Amino acid sequence: MGKTSLIRAAIDGARAETLLVGWGTCWHGDGAPGFWPWTQALGDLVRLVGTDVAVAASGRDHETLSALISDLGPAVASTDDPDRHRLLLLDAAVRWLEALAADRHVVIVLDDLQWADSSTFDLLDHVIARPVGARLLVVGAYRHDELSEQALARLAGLGARSDHIHLEGLTVEDVEELVAGISDPQTARARAADLHRRTGGHPLFVSELARLTDLQAGGVLPAVITGAVARRVGTLTDESQQLLDAASVLGNRLLPDVLGAVIDEAPAEVLRLLGSAKAAGLIRTFGDGEFWFTHDLFRETLYRHLDATRRSQLHGRIGDALEARNQRGGLVSPGDLAYHFTQAAGTGDPAKAIHWAGEAATDERRRAAFTEAAGHLRRARSAALDAGWHIEPDLLVRILIDEADSQARSGEPDLARDLLLHAAKIAPDATLQADVALAVQRLGAKFSAPRNEIIAHLELALGAVTGVDLARQAQVTAALARELQHSVVDDRLRAGPLSEEALALGRESGDDATLVGCLLARHDALWGPGTGIERAELGHEIAAAGARLRDNDRLAE
Repeated sequence: MGKTSLIRAAIDGARAETLLVGWGTCWHGDGAPGFWPWTQALGDLVRLVGTDVAVAASGRDHETLSALISDLGPAVASTDDPDRHRLLLLDAAVRWLEALAADRHVVIVLDDLQWADSSTFDLLDHVIARPVGARLLVVGAYRHDELSEQALARLAGLGARSDHIHLEGLTVEDVEELVAGISDPQTARARAADLHRRTGGHPLFVSELARLTDLQAGGVLPAVITGAVARRVGTLTDESQQLLDAASVLGNRLLPDVLGAVIDEAPAEVLRLLGSAKAAGLIRTFGDGEFWFTHDLFRETLYRHLDATRRSQLHGRIGDALEARNQRGGLVSPGDLAYHFTQAAGTGDPAKAIHWAGEAATDERRRAAFTEAAGHLRRARSAALDAGWHIEPDLLVRILIDEADSQARSGEPDLARDLLLHAAKIAPDATLQADVALAVQRLGAKFSAPRNEIIAHLELALGAVTGVDLARQAQVTAALARELQHSVVDDRLRAGPLSEEALALGRESGDDATLVGCLLARHDALWGPGTGIERAELGHEIAAAGARLRDNDRLAE
């Protein structure tokens, strides 16, 4: 959270000839000697004041202190009782610090105390407990979410004898200021909110990501981030790690019932495992006890660590668990189900991806989110084909028609035409050929311009459905009449008779959706002076049918 940088900045801002700073960092792992951070920090002080001054300050404790501060000279083996020698060493260290701080300020920094050994805490406790009449400041820094039980107990014991500062993440405004110093103000404004969301305002993570531009395209995360996650995960049991793998696939908000279904554990055990992950700093609670990843970057790192097969399998299991939650009455977005089943298409059931993509597209279209609707269908279709799954031609044509409609409504008519061209080539029967032709007609063309391609599509489809499907025959006839009416003058002569034929077929079909299209075709063909009364009657009939269909588009027309 920037603890080390904060201390360095504070010390650099207070530099003076009378200020001595000794800095020691605890070692992560086995093999570090006792008192290791103190040895580094006190050694710094010796080098700053010089050996002669340091030896003079040690006085009669010189031989004892040599065991702790190698810069004072070679250590002399002690013949004292080990416990007694240890107490003498602690006392000697405090007296030496008092002597150095008699006429100057001394700062001791002990960094990464979450990895401190018992000896380090013994000396820290001794220095703080002793009433020191000198200008001495001891600054300890640690990651609260990586503390061992021993370190937590020792730090708690310092209690009222120390001041405690808990560092929180930067605000969005702070992130913007930090990024502006790395890139430029315009980039900082554009990226601040996203960087804050992904990092939780963690200054180091913000700085690292601000220097990268390819993460959205799947770039490699910085080692400082992956290392932080690896250290935390490494402290957990295999069961907790298995839970976190599933959680990284589920998303930032963690649902205990879904995770339990994925890893085959009871709710109580899932909560226990989530508690362990929270203690490791990977997960936090939010609101009414909801579990979330501490940073989105933690989730990203865990997710990227999974191999492709394992990732796909977890998506499938999460999709099944979310589907079950949905059946129990839980609020589950069709888009979430579509996403997970699409990601699982390589190892799961692509039919589920297709089904939920259709549901998600319908849901997005209700909100006029047409780009998102097209995206759901495109991703599911591609994933199923990539997985080697044969999509039946009639189903594929339906998907392509819906995808084209959403692309057209989102302002991409050229993409829509390409999709419909593909659909026309694979449409297996007359009804679907007619549906493709109707979809091509809905794309439209400029007013008073030749519409040869659209008209040809419709005439071909009309020949295929005539006498086969009454409703489709009415719909295609109506569409053809409208296209002829809006085409060039020579084409308009055919529009009137076709519109009458279409309306008769529409009434005969008994289908409101078909009837509305036929009414609109007749209305368009009649457009001109002296037809207002007849067109008003058609308009009333269109509105009535639209109301029965609960079709807002038709009511608006």
